Amino acid sequence: MNIEYYLLRRRLITFLTVSVISLIVVIASVILLNSKQNSNAIMEGKIQSVHANTNKLMNDAALIEAYQADYDIISSRGFYSEENRLSWIEQLEKTASRLHLNKLQYHIDPQQQVLDSNHNIPASINLFKSTLSFDTDLVHEGDLVDIVKDLAVLSAGLLSVDSCKITKVGERLVGGSDYNFTASCELSWYKANYREGMAEQMSDGV
Repeated sequence: MNIEYYLLRRRLITFLTVSVISLIVVIASVILLNSKQNSNAIMEGKIQSVHANTNKLMNDAALIEAYQADYDIISSRGFYSEENRLSWIEQLEKTASRLHLNKLQYHIDPQQQVLDSNHNIPASINLFKSTLSFDTDLVHEGDLVDIVKDLAVLSAGLLSVDSCKITKVGERLVGGSDYNFTASCELSWYKANYREGMAEQMSDGV
């Protein structure tokens, strides 16, 4: 009787021990599975983030490539450089001398910042405008085209012809120099610079 009880007790203890161990193994397996699932979810999130950042970089690179040529052209024309009024005056007088335009008169207004709503100005840019007015005699109407073309090729900003008025005269000047027209024009030079702090932010983002 004692032997049977002893064997039964040992079997019961063995069964309980195996059950406890099995339960521990199951619990550990569940915890490990949950941990792996969480790790996989985190890794999947990181992969998606990398993909999103990669796509953004590719889109940015495509935009830069698409607009780089235009930016280089604008920069080469002095859009982001300092104002150089002396170059405008020198070019005007050089063209007038070449075309024998003896009555050229000009005036340049002080540079002003453009703030009106008619210009779609990016928040990172300060836009400035300088206005040049000139009056001159013309031998041919094409002389006016030459004046504007010579000014436009200067690396002095973006040139805009705001208005030009040509009047036919048909008089002869003393000394034998003929002029047949007079012209009165108003032109604007646009320049820009980055707002304070934007250049540093752009550099930090590179």
